[in-house]
Amino acid sequence: MAIFGFIRALLDAAWKLRKFRKVSDKLRILSVQSFIPAWQTSMGHGVGVFSLNAPADVDDISKVENRLGCQLAGELKEFYGVCNGFKSTTSDCSSYIVPLRELQYASQYEPSLSNQLEQKWKDLNDVNAPRGLLVISDSFVKIITADEDTVLSFHDVDNMIALHPPEDGKVVLIVVHDMACYPAGTVLEVEGLSATRFENVRTWLASVAATNEMLGSFTKEISN
Repeated sequence: MAIFGFIRALLDAAWKLRKFRKVSDKLRILSVQSFIPAWQTSMGHGVGVFSLNAPADVDDISKVENRLGCQLAGELKEFYGVCNGFKSTTSDCSSYIVPLRELQYASQYEPSLSNQLEQKWKDLNDVNAPRGLLVISDSFVKIITADEDTVLSFHDVDNMIALHPPEDGKVVLIVVHDMACYPAGTVLEVEGLSATRFENVRTWLASVAATNEMLGSFTKEISN
């Protein structure tokens, strides 16, 4: 009987994962204009509730690009044209995007993000641990097969811009200059010494929404 219970639980978990993956897939195909309100609605179904800042105008975006010395990826410009960042109104969800005025390179933190990661690597005291950031794809199949895993040098992250600043061991970065391995617009969600790679901001936020709904579902089950 125990084995049947285990199989049933496994199938139930697989069904839920598929269900929440569909949430992500439906969101990521929307245009940015349609995506933001749909995403906010989806987030309201989970454990996080978000307030969106008023849209930034073209001049605001231009000033930030001049300050940073780079062009923001087209989709990121669209995002800020819909809302100038957002933050959770609850303590349950830590994902957010800073407003334009707070965008900065990872090298500008004190200490720089590369130095923070280097120190974490040293603290591991494990000679077998790769000296760099292990980056995996957000694709489940590629995770299982370890396809496209990359070890990014700590120095490389300093040339990226933080959408979510280093906080509680997590930081979300966006590539602003084409790299050999990642084009501009690629998003890395970094936790510890590993990161998940997303094609763009929408793909990352869609994954956040799916995870949020999944956590909300599990929380309800536990409370019941």
